[in-house]
Amino acid sequence: MRIRLAAHTPTAGVPPPPLVLLLGWFRASHRPLGKYAAVHSAAGCHTAAVIAPPGVVFALFPGPQFAFAVAVAAAVAAATGPDGVPLLAGGVVLHPFSNGGAFVVGRLVELAALPPAERSAAVAAAIAAPRPATTVGDAGVATAAVDALAAATAGTLFDSCPVVLSHASAVTATTHAAGIGAGTAGGAGVVAAVGRAVTAATLGGWIGLQFVLCGNVPAAFWVTMRDGEAPGGAAAGVAYAYSAADVTADTPALEELIAARRARGGDVRAWRVEDAPHVALLVGHRPEYEAFVGRCVTDWIAAWRQRQPGRGGVCRRRNWWGANDLELPAREVNRVQRTDVRGQRTVEHVAYGSSLRLTGIAAPFLRQTRF
Repeated sequence: MRIRLAAHTPTAGVPPPPLVLLLGWFRASHRPLGKYAAVHSAAGCHTAAVIAPPGVVFALFPGPQFAFAVAVAAAVAAATGPDGVPLLAGGVVLHPFSNGGAFVVGRLVELAALPPAERSAAVAAAIAAPRPATTVGDAGVATAAVDALAAATAGTLFDSCPVVLSHASAVTATTHAAGIGAGTAGGAGVVAAVGRAVTAATLGGWIGLQFVLCGNVPAAFWVTMRDGEAPGGAAAGVAYAYSAADVTADTPALEELIAARRARGGDVRAWRVEDAPHVALLVGHRPEYEAFVGRCVTDWIAAWRQRQPGRGGVCRRRNWWGANDLELPAREVNRVQRTDVRGQRTVEHVAYGSSLRLTGIAAPFLRQTRF
């Protein structure tokens, strides 16, 4: 697993900046995902960006997705800024993109809904699934990390998601990610058509096998997205940014989901455009996009801070969505450190303006987890 973290040097007398956890889309890379992280970083937020690998997104069984979600929670719960303060201290906003990110949020939602004893057992089972040798001690640490992330979550901003799971949406998402989707620059010609046909046949068999082994996974996912309590509890905000021109998504189904969530009450927001492709809202609508996500982060973090014991009023009049409030240093990459995880994956640390440490509970956990 590779996670990219960026922390700001704190300003004396100012509460810790919030953390935005960006969960990338299928087959994303850190270069395009970094453009979204830069929006949050420029506004004074810590950022953590992670991309689920294909084996997690298209996992036949739920174990790899649970294990990945727990590993992400462990990494961000252990991360500290230059002053040694945990990055979770200022509150967290989850920012998933497409279903590659929504799957991770969904697993965190399912874990948060369990009673403590069942949640501990589920975490232990999840991290033991890819590697039975994982110790019980790691499960305790991982459960604490999941709880810490849930408690720190102020809101979730769904970007081009969730997408209804169907054969058509899976084929569209996969072929577009591979650059051979219908209507794309590489989608013309016999080779692309053959590629789409092979993809459709392969995914059809995979979906059928998953249905036989695991039941109706698409329906369960949609119920979780519609009815599940967002990470952070009922008080946490939820927002949806989407496009009517997104060929991967089912816009009417998404709007029905939004209406259902609004009917339950709480802070539920939506922003729709008419002409953006899948996961491309920032490209053609940057000012509006920055304003929408900025307001979500500002309001949710302020409300979250008001709910913290002994911290009411700390940032009542402070707008986190403004770099001037924090007097941040220039964003310069001072250090890039790669740590090999038993030859399986790489954990990447990137710090802007100052060094960043990832120590404590995540290190032993990540060393014993494969994806």
